[in-house]
Amino acid sequence: MMPSDDRLELALERTDSVLFEIDADSGAVTHVGDLEHLFGVADATIPTWESFREHVVHPTDVDAFERSVRRILSGEIDEDSIEYRIRVDGEVRWIGSDVYAEPDPESGRRRAVGIARDVTDRKEREQSLERVRDFFTEAERLGDLGAWEVGADGTVVWTAGTRRIHGVEDDFEPTLEEAIEFFHPADRETVRSAVETALEAGDGYDLRARLIDADGEIRWVRTRGEVVDDEGTIRGYIQDVTDQHERETELRRATAQLEAAIEAGAVGTWEWDVESNEIVAGAAFADLFGIDPEAAAAGVPIERFLEAVHENDRPALEHAVEEALNDCGPFEAEYRVRNADGEIRWVVARGHVECDADGTPTRFPGAITDITDRKRRERELETLSEFLQGLYDVTTDPDSSFEEKIDRLLAIGCAELDLPYGFLTRIDAAESASALGDADAAAEADETVADADGPVATTDETIVAADDATVDVDDVVAGPPPDDRRQTVVRAHGTHPELQPGESCPLSEAYCRKTIETPDLLAIRDAVASGWEGDPAYERFDLGSYVGGKVIVDGELYGTLCFAATNARDRPFSETERSMVRLLTKWTSYELERRRSTAELRDRNERLERFASIVSHDLRNPLNVAIGRLDLAMEADESDATADEADGDTGDDRREDDDRRNHLAAIERSLDRMDALITDLLTLARQGEAITGTESVALADCCRDCWATVETAAADLSVRTDAVVRADRSRVTQLLENLFRNAVEHGGRDVTITVGVLPDGDGFYVADDGPGIPETERDHVFEAGHSTADDGTGFGLSIVREIATAHGWNVRVVDADSGGARFEFTGVDVETPREELPADGGSGPAARDGESTSEE
Repeated sequence: MMPSDDRLELALERTDSVLFEIDADSGAVTHVGDLEHLFGVADATIPTWESFREHVVHPTDVDAFERSVRRILSGEIDEDSIEYRIRVDGEVRWIGSDVYAEPDPESGRRRAVGIARDVTDRKEREQSLERVRDFFTEAERLGDLGAWEVGADGTVVWTAGTRRIHGVEDDFEPTLEEAIEFFHPADRETVRSAVETALEAGDGYDLRARLIDADGEIRWVRTRGEVVDDEGTIRGYIQDVTDQHERETELRRATAQLEAAIEAGAVGTWEWDVESNEIVAGAAFADLFGIDPEAAAAGVPIERFLEAVHENDRPALEHAVEEALNDCGPFEAEYRVRNADGEIRWVVARGHVECDADGTPTRFPGAITDITDRKRRERELETLSEFLQGLYDVTTDPDSSFEEKIDRLLAIGCAELDLPYGFLTRIDAAESASALGDADAAAEADETVADADGPVATTDETIVAADDATVDVDDVVAGPPPDDRRQTVVRAHGTHPELQPGESCPLSEAYCRKTIETPDLLAIRDAVASGWEGDPAYERFDLGSYVGGKVIVDGELYGTLCFAATNARDRPFSETERSMVRLLTKWTSYELERRRSTAELRDRNERLERFASIVSHDLRNPLNVAIGRLDLAMEADESDATADEADGDTGDDRREDDDRRNHLAAIERSLDRMDALITDLLTLARQGEAITGTESVALADCCRDCWATVETAAADLSVRTDAVVRADRSRVTQLLENLFRNAVEHGGRDVTITVGVLPDGDGFYVADDGPGIPETERDHVFEAGHSTADDGTGFGLSIVREIATAHGWNVRVVDADSGGARFEFTGVDVETPREELPADGGSGPAARDGESTSEE
C-alpha cells in the first residue's frame, strides 16, 4: 500500500491542487502537493507567505491577497475564500484558495490551513459567458424586450431584459403565479389561460396585455410563447410596446370631423355628395391622391379617388364604404394610396354617413390622416422583434457550426433588409491601421461628413445632397493610399456571381474599401446618385444599394459583413435596419474572437503535451545512466574502504581512484545533458508565445553578442553585412545562438560560420563549411528531438524554426558554397539591406574593421 501522504500527494497532483499551512507567528509555509506544477516555483523560493506574495502573486492582486491572509492570521476572521492570478512561463493562471484558521494541535499557536487549486478554465468559461450575456443584454435593450422560460414543472427563468420591463431587482426569481400576477386584473386570466393551454396542449400564443410593474406603472406588453421540447417547456419573449400602443390609441381617439383635429394633424378633408357621386376635397387631400387641386375643389367622381388606392387595399376599402352607407354610421379604414409622384403612402380615413329621414345616404364628410411614419415605425418594431428572435434562435443553437450560423444569419439579414445579397469577407493581413479611418483628424479639420444616405455632407468646398446631387465619394470619405490588399468572400447568401465563397478581388475594386474607412456603417441608398458610377467597385459588382460594417477581431480588422442589391432602394436605411447590421457584425466579431482563442488554447495544449511527452521519454535515459554510474562509484568506494580496513593495502589506490573519477565524469556529462535538454525544452515551449513588439536589430552587433556566449572552440565567424532588421532582439539572439552551437556541434571545432544578407535583400542567411545536411534529412532537421550528434539535444533547430515562424519568416536549409549547410530566412523586414562585403573584408562580431573572429 502507498503511504497516506503519498496517496494525498498523488491525488493533489491529479487535481491541480496544493494543501498548505501558514504559521501565524513566523509566516512559514508548509505544503502538500506539487508546488512547482501549480505555481511554477520551487519549494525554496517561497518559505513564507510574504515571499509567495512577492514572487508568485500577480501585481494586480497582491493587495487583496495580503489583506485576506493578514485577516486570517490576525484572528479578525476565521475563514475566507480568494481568487488571484499568477504568471507561469509567461501564461496567466487563476488560483482559487479556501483558507480557515485553527490552533495547532501540539503548540496551540494559531495557524491558517487551506487548499489552493487551478481555476483558470472556470474563469475563462465565466468570462466567455459574460461576453455572451453582455451581447444579449444589449440586444434586449435595443429592442426593449426580454426573454423568459417556463419549465414543465412551472419553474420560471427571466433574463435581465424581462426584469427591467417588470421593474424588479436583478436577483428576482418569480414563481409562475407571481409572474402572472404582474398582469393587469382585466388581462390576467387571458394570460393565465394562454400559459396553461401551452403547458397542457403544447399550443403557442402571441398576445398583447397590460402589465403593472413593481412601481405600480401600467405598461402595455407583447408576450409571445411557444413549446420548445417534448417535456412541455415554454420559451418566449416579452416586449414593452407601451409607446406603440399609445400611438395607436391616440389615432383611434382622433375625431376627423372636428376642424381643430383636422388642422392639427389631418392631411385633408373631404365631403362626398352621395346622390351626385362627387367628392369635394381640399388641396392636401387632392395632392395625396394625385388629383388636380382645382378639379377636386370643384368636385370629381369618387372613382377618380379610388383609382389612386393601392390595388391590394381597394376591395377592403369598398367594402368598408358600403357598410357605412348601409348602416348610416361611422366609417374608418386604413389603406395605401399612390400620389402623383408614384410614392406609396399609408392613410387612415374617418368619416360619418348622414342619411335623410328615409335612411337614404345623402352626405358623407370625413378627414384623412397620413400615417406613413407610424406604419413604418410599427413595421420596424415588428421587424426588429422578428430579427432579434431569429438572432437568438440561431446564435444559441448548440448543434450548428459557426459556418451554418453565419449562413442562417445572412439569410435573416437579407430577408429583414429586403436585399438579395449578404456576404462575410476577409481582408488580407496587410497593414490596415490607416484604413480604419481617423475621426479625430476629420474633426480637427472642422469637416462634417454624413454617410452616403445622410441628408447633407459638407467639406471645405462642397455641400452634398444625398438624394439629388452627384457625390464624389473620395471627397466624402478620404481613404488611405492604394494598397495591394485583397478582399475574399468567406460566406455568402444570394446568387451574385462575384459574391460567392472563395471569390476574391483587389480591395481597391471593392465597396469594402470604403466600409473599413467609415467609423460606423457604410450605407448607400443609391450608388449612382452617390457618385459610385465609374468607380472600380461599381463596375465590378454593379451594386445599386449597399450597407456594411467592419468585423474587428481582438482589436484588428478581420473583414466586413455586408448586404446589397443590384437596384437602388426607394428609401434610406432606417436606424432599425442599421441596428440589425451592427448586431450581426458584433456577434460575428465575438464569435471569431472566441474561435481564435479556442484555437490558440488548443495549440498551447498541444505544445504542452508534446513537451511532457519528450520530457518523460528523453530524460529517462541520461538519468538512468547517471544513477547506474553513481551506484558503481558507491560500490567502488565501499570496496576500497573494505580492502583498506582488511589489510591496509594501497597498491591499487591509483587505479581505483581513476575508476571513480571516470564514473563521476560520466555522471557529470549525463547531468549536463539533462540540463541542456531541460533548457532547450523550456525554450521550445515558450516559442509559441506571440511576438508583441519589434525593434531595429543590427545583425553584426547581435552576432558579436551571441558569439561571446556560445562555446565555439577554434571556430571562426565572418559577418558580411551591416544590415539592420526589424525583430524581437531576445528571440533573434536565441536563434543565432542555436545556429552557431549547431554548426560547432556538427561541423567540428574549427568550423567557419558566415552570416550575410540574401542577394534580393529579402532576408539573411547563416552558413558553415562543415559536412552539410543531406537532402534526404532536410525535411526532418527542424523536428523536435532530431539530432545526428551524440551529445546534441535535438531541439536547437526546432527552436530556430519556432522563432522564425513567430516573426512571420520562412526558413529553409540548402547547400552552402563551401559545401556545408546554409540556413536562409526570407520574409524578413530588412531596414538597411547592404551588399555583401567581400570574404576577406567581412565584419566580424568582435571587430567591425573587416577581420573575422575566432576563439581558441
